[in-house]
Amino acid sequence: MQETTSPTLKPSTKALFRARIFLLICGFVTKSNGIFLAINQGWFGLDYTRTMLAPLCFFFASFFIAPIAGDLLHRFGYKKGMIAGLLMCAVSCCLLYVTYINKQYVLFLASIFLLGGGVKFMLVAGPSYAIVFGPKETESGRLSATQAFYSIGSLVAPGVLLWIFSSESTDKPSVVAFSYIAFFLAWMAICWGIYRIKKLPVREETIVYPAKKGIFDIFPPFTLSLGAGFTAMFMYMGIEVCMDSFLVKFLHAPEGGGLSLQKALSLFSLYYLGFVVGRLIGAPVLNRIPLSMALLVNSVAAIATFAVGMYLPPEAVFIMIVVLGLCNSVMYPLILAIGVKLENAPPSKVVGFLSTAAIGGALFPVLQGYLADTMGLRFSFILPVFGYVALFMYGIFVRRKEIALFKEKEVTFFQEKSSEQEN
Repeated sequence: MQETTSPTLKPSTKALFRARIFLLICGFVTKSNGIFLAINQGWFGLDYTRTMLAPLCFFFASFFIAPIAGDLLHRFGYKKGMIAGLLMCAVSCCLLYVTYINKQYVLFLASIFLLGGGVKFMLVAGPSYAIVFGPKETESGRLSATQAFYSIGSLVAPGVLLWIFSSESTDKPSVVAFSYIAFFLAWMAICWGIYRIKKLPVREETIVYPAKKGIFDIFPPFTLSLGAGFTAMFMYMGIEVCMDSFLVKFLHAPEGGGLSLQKALSLFSLYYLGFVVGRLIGAPVLNRIPLSMALLVNSVAAIATFAVGMYLPPEAVFIMIVVLGLCNSVMYPLILAIGVKLENAPPSKVVGFLSTAAIGGALFPVLQGYLADTMGLRFSFILPVFGYVALFMYGIFVRRKEIALFKEKEVTFFQEKSSEQEN
């Protein structure tokens, strides 16, 4: 058995605020890398297949690093873990600048892999720290508010880069290269801010869980609820990337309203606005309602929105986009909060394991693309709907778990009362 005890909570919010700031930078960097793809293709002289190797490297690094990050945060503490992840991001940005200027695409891909690993490290560290920063009763709200900063970064990045690239005289490859220097400086600034905090405040708790040997020690003990949480996260990440990949295409296609590409992109920005608003609103709300009910309500609302929204006229389709953004906004923090609540394991290990389910984001778009080619673009959205149905089923599973835990506590309470009366 392994036992872990956290230090006592201190009433300082500096550490949590700085953790939220590096999540904002993570969102900005992740979205920027997607926007840089077209520029990279021309700069390196690539075909479409080799161009798409960059996001593939970024994604697979995330898959491999997530459980390792969770284990390192648990073993060495959040301060050392955060500094290690931030330095990893900073070094990768320096390498990206050098390889980009020298047009070394193979080394550029290796640097992208390192950056993807660093960003995922921070995406495990930030939510994990938000969970253990304060009382268990409010951890889901803190997690939602923390994830809102990542959404803000994702929302702001396209607008900033569009403004920079708007001039035809702009040397776009040079802008990309120096963007990595700017990212390096941002990572180092946050790293210095974390380093200056003598001791990161976390809540006091003792967790006893079965020890494992070898490489499997980086994972939390496997349970049915952990497997269900992994499946739910797999489905959610698949849905999320499908929205990114196909919603604009649908709005631009004749069957989706035939909007101009610029108009479709403008409407799609409302989706990320819904994300930010939903997570900020979700911060106080999730502390007051059962997590399973929030998951069930959002799943049903998303299914209903798809059923109606696919047939809305173009001038009203923004309603569907905003509602989907609001529904999806709290799914990620909900699944993480539920996973930590149900598992008897360190939060960083649980978050790290669940984060590996991001592989769903690589598989779902391929499946939806096949459905779009064979059955039509509108019909292909049956895949995200299937994902929402799976999330609804997970909500029912969690609700039953919550009821069972409540009854167990109730029985224990009455047994203790009876013992006191007998004595």
